[in-house]
Amino acid sequence: MTKKPKKNEEVEKLKGEFQSMTEAAKRAIADLANYKRRVEEEQKNFVEYASSGLVFELLPVLDNFERAFEHMPEDENSKEFCKGIFQIYDHLKTTLQKVGLEEIRADKGDVFDHNFHEALMQGPGTKDTIVESCEKGYRLGKRVLRPAKVKVGNGE
Repeated sequence: MTKKPKKNEEVEKLKGEFQSMTEAAKRAIADLANYKRRVEEEQKNFVEYASSGLVFELLPVLDNFERAFEHMPEDENSKEFCKGIFQIYDHLKTTLQKVGLEEIRADKGDVFDHNFHEALMQGPGTKDTIVESCEKGYRLGKRVLRPAKVKVGNGE
């Protein structure tokens, strides 16, 4: 009869060890999943950070295209040439959007947000409201590459 309690003790001990190992395995699996998620997020941030320098350098090119469009000649001989320039601009803009470039909204009447806008001047208009957009702003993912430069109302 003394053997039976000993076997029961061993069975209980093994059950306890099994449960302990099962919990350790579950924790290890969860830790691995968290590690994979962190590595993927870090890789995404690295790619975003690495490409932000190049994208920032290309922003003046977009600005210059837009300035040129404001002064396009309207004679018949220039139409095809201008059409080609528009296509190049659209291709550049589409390519930059594919890597995550987004224009920061800064329309007349929008509320001024110092996180995304830079106030260059103040003028008549509703206080802390954008009166005029002077230069487009851009962000890459969550990172602001260049704030939108705006004129803000002073409450007069």
